[in-house]
Amino acid sequence: MEPRSPSTPPPDDGKGISTAHVKSSKLRAQGRCFKCWKKGHIAKHCHSTRRSSTGLQDLPVELLDLICGHLVEVPGWIPRPQEMFDLRLTSRVIQTKTLDFFGRVAFRMVHLRFSYRGLQQVVAISEHPQFTLKVQSIFCHERNQCLSGEEYDEAQEEIQSSDTSSKRRHKLQRQTRRAEFEQTDKSFVQRSATDGIMLVLAFQRFVNLKELLTSCVDGREERASIRRKHNGEGFSTDRMFSVLLSSAAHANLKLESLRTVWGQFADYEEGLSISTLSMPREVVCCLSEIRRLQLLLDTRTTLYRTTFLSHCPLLRQIRLEFDNGWEDTEGIFAAIAARIQLSRLENLSLSGVRCSGDVLFKFLQSHSTLCTLRLENLGIIGRTSYASIHKMLSEAHVHLRSFHSFQIAQNSLRVYLETLGDIESKPYRWDFSNQPLDFFDDFEVVSSPARYSWTAEAWEGAQQRLALMSEDLAVSDLTYHPDRVLGGYWWNR
Repeated sequence: MEPRSPSTPPPDDGKGISTAHVKSSKLRAQGRCFKCWKKGHIAKHCHSTRRSSTGLQDLPVELLDLICGHLVEVPGWIPRPQEMFDLRLTSRVIQTKTLDFFGRVAFRMVHLRFSYRGLQQVVAISEHPQFTLKVQSIFCHERNQCLSGEEYDEAQEEIQSSDTSSKRRHKLQRQTRRAEFEQTDKSFVQRSATDGIMLVLAFQRFVNLKELLTSCVDGREERASIRRKHNGEGFSTDRMFSVLLSSAAHANLKLESLRTVWGQFADYEEGLSISTLSMPREVVCCLSEIRRLQLLLDTRTTLYRTTFLSHCPLLRQIRLEFDNGWEDTEGIFAAIAARIQLSRLENLSLSGVRCSGDVLFKFLQSHSTLCTLRLENLGIIGRTSYASIHKMLSEAHVHLRSFHSFQIAQNSLRVYLETLGDIESKPYRWDFSNQPLDFFDDFEVVSSPARYSWTAEAWEGAQQRLALMSEDLAVSDLTYHPDRVLGGYWWNR
């Protein structure tokens, strides 16, 4: 008799009976396992993975990663790891196989709020043996999910009012208690320095952490928190930036990217003050390998004695944007240009800067390694014209592949390209129900602003196009009004 393979069912009794009872009886009589039909063990001790059918849990990890990728990817938006939850709950096998992909998507960038619970969440992630290896970026932001100071006062008045319904009063009481709890939480963190201690513990375990991002804090008085309004306590962009950088230094991290970004209300948010960049050498040592830097600076002081940028010798990409003090940037930029020389700089972006044309000319000339240059909302003063800067770029910057320029003023007069036609402007209107129609009559916005921006790309021949534009640049009779209003910079006559 030929030996039977494990995949061959046991012979029946000759009467065509194939019930489960008969099969189990024959397997028991032959001393075979009910699961794999082999001899030597029983079903509860069987280690075979043989199944009668295949499903998602039988797919290889690579195919499951493709399926998860289609679930979490949203065109034009950040991945949504929560879309994987239903799939991962189907079985332990799928949960184990998709753990690595889930960690890469969900914990590549960790969002941090400076509250005790927010810090506890970051520490918990750092203690996970697999997720801690996936963290590459920390994004710190201050989003007040509780009531603002003004809303808190209004809620208290409504609670005391006799016209408030019982249901409405209970809802407002829950909101105010939550606001007080969250604010007490944040105030404790600030007073006790718990944030720095907990961040150092977490950063020491994030061995692959290479990037820190901070979102600017909303500085409007009406959006201030409860205790900031009444007791003067509050959180600032400067403190957030300082705590993050000092924690990274004490954890011996070597960062590659450091950025500050605008939040939801860019017109009202506080950028970094220049004095914040003055740090001990032991703190800025974590910037020795940084390659990407983006700073949104608030020019509340003209003092610039820091050597912050000089500790970034490997810097390849830098963006400096100034706000709240247009006139102060002249001295600040002159100090920066005189003190730093970045031999590997490839990408430079300047925005909201008023500077001497001679200083800007020499600064750009000394950085001939630039491949990408972006100049926006600049006010150039002095005898050195913007056209001469164009000409210098076309001759000295042989590596330049991309150039963008937008809203440039020469001695407070707007610069434009003659071939694009005369500059046109029209009054800006906004439909406010409680404001007169002439509310914005003092401002004029350029119609079709893209007409008055100019670019030079590699496929166009960047150097040749820059040379042609330098001969086409002209200065209009319209002045430049650099104040930021409703998210933009405005021109006026």
